[in-house]
Amino acid sequence: MARSGLTELARLLKARKKSIYTTIGEAGVSQIKQNFDNETDPYNDQKWAGLSDVTEARRKGDGDYKILQDTANAKNAISYKTAPNMLVFGLPKSYRYMETHQFGAKKGQYGVMRNGLPIPWGDIPQRRFMGLNTKARKILLGEYEDMIKDIINEVAK
Repeated sequence: MARSGLTELARLLKARKKSIYTTIGEAGVSQIKQNFDNETDPYNDQKWAGLSDVTEARRKGDGDYKILQDTANAKNAISYKTAPNMLVFGLPKSYRYMETHQFGAKKGQYGVMRNGLPIPWGDIPQRRFMGLNTKARKILLGEYEDMIKDIINEVAK
């Protein structure tokens, strides 16, 4: 009897893996978007570095603005993908420039333009947005545990 219960549990887990990944993926994307909304580093919950004087001057008159959200296109492009045994969060390749914000960059780190100016022309501070803080990880773990408990209760009936 116990073996048939374990077999059924394994079958249900396998059958519902996509639904489990979908639930966790959607919750994870939501948590990552909150990093943009709060302008905080998900690894230490510290506020992102402020904008440079040049960027602030360029944005004068734009009203209230959020860091890394001129258009919010990158924030809204965050998604997840599933593979047989994993779930991955990321951005489409067209948003590769966001890696510079995630990891930061030193003046000239990417070389120079034809006119000799460095790329980037100034230091860009690290503003990590991709990642989950302790609270977010607990939320996702709770989602996962609830789904597993539901499956176990279904098998136990």
